[in-house]
Amino acid sequence: MEKVNICPQPLYTFTADPSLTEEIKSLVMNETYTYNGNRTNYTSVNNRLQKKIQYKKFVDWVENTCLKELKELYNYECDKLSLTQMWSNRSGYKNWHHGHTHPYSYVSGIFYVTKSNSNTWFSFINHWCSLGKGEMKIDRYVENEHQIIHKEPSVPGKLIIFPSNMYHSVDEHLIEDGERYTLSFNAFPSGKIGNFFLLSGLDLTIN
Repeated sequence: MEKVNICPQPLYTFTADPSLTEEIKSLVMNETYTYNGNRTNYTSVNNRLQKKIQYKKFVDWVENTCLKELKELYNYECDKLSLTQMWSNRSGYKNWHHGHTHPYSYVSGIFYVTKSNSNTWFSFINHWCSLGKGEMKIDRYVENEHQIIHKEPSVPGKLIIFPSNMYHSVDEHLIEDGERYTLSFNAFPSGKIGNFFLLSGLDLTIN
């Protein structure tokens, strides 16, 4: 018997200039963070960092280079993909991030700011294992035969962009003498969207 893997789901990575990575590092380390009870990492109190002038260089790179390339690759019917929210994450020793998706968003991104031995896990149901067993739920970050998992390593300066409805989580940060920092965002089509000639268009401004 031969197994044939089908239906791949691509993710896209980009690499920032080292000077931009260092600039973002100094910014996120000075944000104010809050603990959320359903996860053991911390997120910035300000979850609309894209509006802060200090992050403009990063936002311009994401919107006008990375997201623009994806828009052109898939020929999205919109003027551009614009950031709707952006926030930073901080994880200490043995902190992890619960499994989740990003509703009310089109594409999402994670920018790795500091080094960590933790990975971002992208999880999918293995439908062969779910047949005849009722509903199969994806665990936080438990690797077993019920899930197909891709592990994306944390490399400073790397940006990964993925569909917002893709289930993902982060395993434990196990470096004792340093915290893990990332910058995350959601993006949505903006400007003229769709096809006005076919009576299926709209104007959408992202504030």
